[in-house]
Amino acid sequence: MRYQSRVAHRYSEFKFAEKPLEAIRSILKGYGYRWSPASKVWYAHRATGYANCCAAIDAYIRIQNGTPDCQCWDCQSPKGFFRNYGAATPVYCDACHAKHNTPTSPFIDVDRLYEDDCARQCGV
Repeated sequence: MRYQSRVAHRYSEFKFAEKPLEAIRSILKGYGYRWSPASKVWYAHRATGYANCCAAIDAYIRIQNGTPDCQCWDCQSPKGFFRNYGAATPVYCDACHAKHNTPTSPFIDVDRLYEDDCARQCGV
């Protein structure tokens, strides 16, 4: 399934070649997009969450085609999966994901652990 997307100053929109599947329509509705019969696009007046919506639609299309997200960033396993931590989330297999998100102390927040790990890998 092919689609075009566009972000303007105060809105974003998706245009599909044919009617999207119910699951894709649910993703769009979940991110606050509405159907415009006049212009034949799905639109939202705010552009926040646009990248996450694109990633969710792309992930659904890949699952329907039977292809994994991509290789794991650590062990290069072909069974890497996108975890929804944001638009630029690393892709890990299940084992590497568990390794990176295991707190070393009960006082460490897992989300903060992910941010620290990402900053360390990027050299920030």
